[in-house]
Amino acid sequence: GKRVVGISSGASAPEELVQSLVGFFRERGTKDVSEFRVVQENVRFMMPKEIRKALAAQTA
Repeated sequence: GKRVVGISSGASAPEELVQSLVGFFRERGTKDVSEFRVVQENVRFMMPKEIRKALAAQTA
C-alpha cells in the first residue's frame, strides 16, 4: 500500500468535502494527518444568479 497521500484543495473546495475525504482515509486506517496551509484564502463565491432567482421565487 501507499505510505503517503497528498490532498490539495483551493478556495472553491467546500471544507466539508475536504474533511469527508480525510475521514475516508481515517476509516481505512490512516493514523497521522498533517495539515499544511501554504496560503490562507479568504475568498467567497456568490451563488450563480439563476440559482438565487430560483430560490427567491420558491420563497415568495
